[in-house]
Amino acid sequence: MLTGVLIIICLFVPVAYFDRYSNFSIWLCGLIYDRGLDNTIKLIDNIIILLIGILLTIIIAISSLMLIRTGNYYRRDQIDDTKIGKLCVSYGIVIIAGIIVFLVLLNQYTYHNLYPNGIWNNLNPGIGLVGPCGGGIMEVGLGIAFLKTSRAKKKEQLKSRN
Repeated sequence: MLTGVLIIICLFVPVAYFDRYSNFSIWLCGLIYDRGLDNTIKLIDNIIILLIGILLTIIIAISSLMLIRTGNYYRRDQIDDTKIGKLCVSYGIVIIAGIIVFLVLLNQYTYHNLYPNGIWNNLNPGIGLVGPCGGGIMEVGLGIAFLKTSRAKKKEQLKSRN
């Protein structure tokens, strides 16, 4: 599915940024670019948030690749509508849940106590956050549409038999 490609591209874009006084960006995998303090690229210093961010990046990437594979199976007509609907809904929920977990974790991150009330009071959400969340929502909607059309097809088949 095209949303799988969109989500994979968004994994390479920051999830949060601040651009007023310094160029500060955070990626889902825990990478930080801070041009204001010391002009470096480094990892989040909180090991728990870093490890969970890396794990979530891997999970979201795998779910996106599975969405692409599922779309390829559907294009080749190797999978039925009910199964593709269930797969789209489940992968979409995994992606959305991963982004929500990272949002909550990132709110606890203070970055050397520069943001004592959490990062989201000072940073803007980036495409790396909006893209996977929007892609996950689209996949859930697409999966529900596939489930509804497969049920409608089954009802028509039952009516035609009678």
